[in-house]
Amino acid sequence: MSSVNKNLFRNKTIPLKKSGTQEFMKKRIALSGCLLFFLAMNLFSQFSLQGGLNRASEIYVGSSASNANLPALKNLTGYNIGMMYQTPQKGFGFATGIALSQKGSIVNSDSLTDVYRQFNFLEIPLHLRYCLDFGNMGLYGFGGVYGAYALSGQKISETPETQNNENFTYSDFNCRVDYGYTFGAGIQFFKKIQIQATWNQGWKNLTNYLNGEKEPFSTKNKIFAVNLSYLF
Repeated sequence: MSSVNKNLFRNKTIPLKKSGTQEFMKKRIALSGCLLFFLAMNLFSQFSLQGGLNRASEIYVGSSASNANLPALKNLTGYNIGMMYQTPQKGFGFATGIALSQKGSIVNSDSLTDVYRQFNFLEIPLHLRYCLDFGNMGLYGFGGVYGAYALSGQKISETPETQNNENFTYSDFNCRVDYGYTFGAGIQFFKKIQIQATWNQGWKNLTNYLNGEKEPFSTKNKIFAVNLSYLF
C-alpha cells in the first residue's frame, strides 16, 4: 500500500451513528410516569351511578323578557340519570360524567288543560370539587360548567280526555347545543352513598323551532336538582 493511501486511511474519521437508546429510554420513562400518575389517581377515584329529580324551568331573555304578552313559564318536574367519575375522595379533586337530563317548563296548568315544554338533553358536566372527610361521613362542594345536547323536545298539551304532542325541530348541531355553569353541595355516607343538591344555569340564549316554525321568543334553561348516587 502506498504511503499516500496509508495516510488517507489513518486520517479518515468515520462518524458514529447516534444511538437511539437514549431516546428510547426517555420515552419509556415518560410513559412509565404517565402510567404511575393514572394508577395513583385510580387509587382515589370512583365511578358512581346517580339519579334524581329536576325542578326545571326556562327564563325569557333579551326582548322576550319584557314582553308582557308571553305566558308565564313555571317549574317542570323531570328526572336525571347517569354515571359520574370523581377523584379524589378527600381534599381537592374533579368530577365528570354523562347524564340524561330532562329540562323545560310548564306553559299553562289549570283544571282543564296542562301545557308544558319538555326537552331531553345528554349532558356532560366538569366540576372542581372539595371534600371534607370525617371517616364514615363526608361533606363536599363543587362548581364548574356543563355542555348539553338536545336529543328531542316536545310541546305537550293534555286534557282529561286527550293528549296532543308537537315536536321541536333542529336545523343543525348548534340548535341542539346548550351550555352553562353549575354549583352545588352534598353529603357522603360510608364512602358509598352520596346525596347532593345542584343548581344549573344556562348561558346560551335558546330559540326553538316548533313544527319547523321559529318561536317568537328566546329562553335560557335553569334547573335545581336533587340526586342520589352510589359509588363503586
